[in-house]
Amino acid sequence: MEGSRLPLRYWFLAIYHHAHSEAISASRLSQILQVTYKTAWLMGHKIRHAMSQSGGHQLLTGLVRITPAIYGRAYNSTACRHPQEHPLLIGAALNGHGEPHSIKIAQIEGDDINGRSPCYSGVWKFQQRHVSPRAIEVISDNRRPIHDRSKQLMQIGRRASKWLNDTFKGIGPKHLQPYLDQFCFLWNHEKNPLTTFNHSLTCCVTFPRITYKALTSRPDRKPAALDYYRVRKMKRKFAS
Repeated sequence: MEGSRLPLRYWFLAIYHHAHSEAISASRLSQILQVTYKTAWLMGHKIRHAMSQSGGHQLLTGLVRITPAIYGRAYNSTACRHPQEHPLLIGAALNGHGEPHSIKIAQIEGDDINGRSPCYSGVWKFQQRHVSPRAIEVISDNRRPIHDRSKQLMQIGRRASKWLNDTFKGIGPKHLQPYLDQFCFLWNHEKNPLTTFNHSLTCCVTFPRITYKALTSRPDRKPAALDYYRVRKMKRKFAS
């Protein structure tokens, strides 16, 4: 909310809708608040960023199980991974009955992918970021056949995919992780729906905001190339 020109009641209403189990898309939020799509989109990402920061401070502990999954599986899939397939890792802390009570879902990219599945380095990085070093045991299903993997975690992955497609009509790879963090935030708090809004509001006023420039920046663009274009622009300016 820092630096925002919108009334606080707009923010409270946006946080309430994003804290709901079904969440809300930017187009729908823009209709409710009577603001532009760009404004609603930025509000949603700021709220998701706060949820992501909250989840980053809570590590999986106890008995932890990690299972690979894929978001956006293509219908014409072949032996090679389709560009619309995004490998994921789903981790869960299990209770005494072997049921997940806290989850983390991470997007796997780059050299950490082997075909359609995360390779060992991807699983290792997931453990370093999301699993407590004091965890009792970590079980990885990455190299196991599909029928030996955790059916509960695979079902959570399918539920996350359905949530992304039904609510937001699909998400691309650039902003996929914040949406996965929001899904985990809502899943981890769905047993206490009355406190989800309060917890979301606390996150929004506790963690630093993310700016529109940071959301829309192009990290793949090299600084040297950027400086080159700036120099050319300055030369044309002085030449004129």
